Amino acid sequence: MTQLNQNDSRIFQLKEKIEKKRENIENKVLIFKPETNCMVSFDDGSKYNIHASNIEKLTVLLIKLNMMRLSSIDLGLDLEDVVLSDYPLSLWIKDVTNKLDVAKRKEEVKSLEKMEKKLESLLSEDVKLDLEISEIEKML
Repeated sequence: MTQLNQNDSRIFQLKEKIEKKRENIENKVLIFKPETNCMVSFDDGSKYNIHASNIEKLTVLLIKLNMMRLSSIDLGLDLEDVVLSDYPLSLWIKDVTNKLDVAKRKEEVKSLEKMEKKLESLLSEDVKLDLEISEIEKML
């Protein structure tokens, strides 16, 4: 095996950290399982499709829903009695929060993959060659 230089050693250490983060993310659920129909409409005419919304839109939607939640609490209303697009407010908040969590984790996985590719491109040519040869040896 090729002797690793200082940068190659650092790259392998960083790749290990990336792998640990990825495992941590993958141990969490990356699938969104809604309890609503994911189509919410407001009195002002605005409509949201939770499935088609990006992180920014989901954040805005969660803020709107939370404003309704706080108002409901101030008025002494039960969140299960506050219905929006045929579902209780509490279910909308739960679905949007879950979708937002899943979307953020998926973005983090993409970011980790991008970092890993960048690190691989920074490896010295000797180490790259050694890794390729080792990969071929595993296949045989």
